[in-house]
Amino acid sequence: MFEKILRFFVENSRINYTLFILVFAVGVWSYTKTPKEIFPSFDLDMISIKGSYSGASVDRSRTLVDISIISKKTIQI
Repeated sequence: MFEKILRFFVENSRINYTLFILVFAVGVWSYTKTPKEIFPSFDLDMISIKGSYSGASVDRSRTLVDISIISKKTIQI
């Protein structure tokens, strides 16, 4: 079965080029029809803060960061 398919495409090489152009054209068409946004909208539900403060314990560093973030009602980035 597989040999028959291979033989068919070897003997009819123009079909290979036609199929290649067809698949390429469908790919280009699909790419142009895919919706794209320059600046997509998304919601930030969570933020991550990483930092180091040498000489301080983990609890002390976390307390300093928590207090400064909680004291501000809104943070603008």
